[in-house]
Parts: sequence; C-alpha cells; structure tokens
Amino acid sequence: MQAKLTPAHAHALTRAEAMNALGVLHALRGEGEAAHARFEEALAHDAEHYRARMNVGNLDLEAGRLPEAEAAYREVDAWLTAADLLTAADLSDAEDTFTERHIEASPGGLPGASAFFVNAEDTRAISSTILVYDNPGTAATALKEARGTLGSRVTGNPVPGGVGPDSVMVRGADPDEAKDITVLMFTQGRALARLEFQSAGGDATTDGYVTTVGKMQQIALRSGLQDDN
Repeated sequence: MQAKLTPAHAHALTRAEAMNALGVLHALRGEGEAAHARFEEALAHDAEHYRARMNVGNLDLEAGRLPEAEAAYREVDAWLTAADLLTAADLSDAEDTFTERHIEASPGGLPGASAFFVNAEDTRAISSTILVYDNPGTAATALKEARGTLGSRVTGNPVPGGVGPDSVMVRGADPDEAKDITVLMFTQGRALARLEFQSAGGDATTDGYVTTVGKMQQIALRSGLQDDN
C-alpha cells in the first residue's frame, strides 16, 4: 500500500492524506508509534487535517491518555463547527452586503467556533457562535442557562424564535441604548447556536430576516452534525 501511495505523497496537495492513510495502515497492524508519527506528519503538511487529528486522539484514547484524547476531539469539533458557520454570502441580500471580519475556533476556550460580519456601510453587524457539546441534553441545558443571561446584553422580553421548539429571540436596545440588538438562540442536536444582530438605534433588524438566517444556520448544523456521526 505504501508503494501505491507514493505518487500521492509526492504531491503537496495530497501528501497529508497519504500520510494519514499510512498511519491508519500502521494502526491496523498494531504499530502505534509508527501510526502516531504518520498522523503527525500529515498534520505538519495540513494543520487542520481533521481525520489525522482525530486519529491521534484515537491513539491517545487507546493508550489511556484521556486528557490528550479529549483535547484532540475538541479541536476536531472546533474545526468541523467552523465549517458549519454561515458565510458572508449567506447573510448578504439586496439591502446589505456583508463581509467577514473575524473567525475564531474554540471561542473562550469552549468547543465550537464563532464569526463576526459587518455590512459595507458598517451600520450593521452579525455575530454567530456555535458551541458543540457531548450530547443534545447538555446543549439544551446550556441554552437554558444562556437564556437567563440575556438581560445583561439586551433589553426586551424573550419570545419564541421560530427556529425549532426551544428557540428564543430577544429584540431591544443594548443597556446603553446606543444601538438595537436582536439575539436568537436555539439548539440543533448537540450544538447550541447564538446569533446576534446589531444595528443603529431605531433601525432594528427585522424579525423575518433574523428567522431566515437562523433557519439557514439550523440547516447547516443539521447537515454538518450528520456528517460528523
């Protein structure tokens, strides 16, 4: 098999995949150290090769290195979640064209990803944060806890968000009343999504747009979490 992978190893675009495949071969033969070396070599060529990182975690788990295995799995979760975030093109419409200003894996050290977008006039901003938990029950509990903190971010009363049975939306002003803010939160499987829409005072984002964006994010998460299973 190693000979068959030689052409792939020679090409920069496929080298990481070839190294990961060789690592799997070594692992199947019970050659843990050799497998680990190949997976690390794959990551050296592609730092976000999630299958190689997952395989490193699997080796750590088999060896009883539980903290290292957990760190690997959380890192993979963050990478995969970042791929499930909406893009600037998803958010843009006839009225506003958004660009991505920032994207972050593991925001605040938590498993997941976040992104921040602004429109061309710099009068509207959207932040999207996705946190991924071990199971749907934990995600639901996290949503309940987050709902209790909404008052510190935006005035207004929570109402159903229209994105799943547990979704919640709050629309109002920030505590300083300098701008309008709408926050939408919901769970999808083991993921918790939080979308925040900011605009100038008196020019709140419409509920219809918020719900549409929320449903797009829900679909992206549903697809991404299925691929992760």
